[in-house]
Amino acid sequence: MLKTLLCKSAKPSLPESPCHCHCCSVASVGAPHRSGEKQFQHLALTTKTWLLMQARAQLMERWKTQLPLSTPSFTFPKHLQAVEWADTRALWRVFCNRAPTDPPPNITTDPYPCGMDLVTSHHLLRECQLLSTQQRILQHATTADIHTPQFITSPENALLLRKFLCATGLGHSMHLRFTADQPTTQGTEDSGSDSPEPDFGAFGK
Repeated sequence: MLKTLLCKSAKPSLPESPCHCHCCSVASVGAPHRSGEKQFQHLALTTKTWLLMQARAQLMERWKTQLPLSTPSFTFPKHLQAVEWADTRALWRVFCNRAPTDPPPNITTDPYPCGMDLVTSHHLLRECQLLSTQQRILQHATTADIHTPQFITSPENALLLRKFLCATGLGHSMHLRFTADQPTTQGTEDSGSDSPEPDFGAFGK
């Protein structure tokens, strides 16, 4: 009798654990307790799921705070998945004002031919008089306000904007093509065309 009671009391018993992010514990769903090892393993997976969701939520908050102009996402934009690497790079260079034509930070440069002391990619895309003809064609064929960040990231404008960047060299090269009789700038040394195309793995699929 005493031996039987001791054996029963020695069986492991687990208290109910709270649910994390709608992931209920073993006891809450009434799963059969086959062994203490499996119960502990299930509870560990529940905790891991909760920790991953917390880390993801914190990352999204930091993303919104530090990059307010961008939309937090963990997937590559669908409308850019079939685009050449050089064109995608040029697009985001212009978006971030980090094209080859953008002066390095804290470095004084000579005035641009249009008369501006400080020329950025946004200025060349939207306001530079030297590219006014190409700008009018672009604005006439696209939607949204060209002075907003959404104009660059809009899927509806992606194809025409890439054509504008290729025609002018903006985002591709330091030497822009202001008129149609100038040679194209793609494939030049400063365009970075010899850079290997990166492998994004599952992110790019």
